[in-house]
Amino acid sequence: MPNDCEKKSTFEYTADGKYNILQYDYFNGACNIDEQSSISYTYNSITKKLTIKYSEAEVYEANVEQLTKNKLQALGEYDGDYDKDGTKDYERIYLER
Repeated sequence: MPNDCEKKSTFEYTADGKYNILQYDYFNGACNIDEQSSISYTYNSITKKLTIKYSEAEVYEANVEQLTKNKLQALGEYDGDYDKDGTKDYERIYLER
């Protein structure tokens, strides 16, 4: 669960294919902007696949499980083996207005 600082973060998917990130985190004893960027995304409503292109080499894909005017829930592959058990890990994201 996000702390009070992280709750200030915004993640916006615009109609023109931009994913705008304004992410906050604690460092140096204060709540500061950790990341601010605008990157491209696509969403295929038939396959329910969300693709975020961070760079030519870094592309994130997730299966959208729920999408409404106010909610996005998706399941995507985690970058690495988080628990070091030799099996690919996945992450579920929940975004709400």
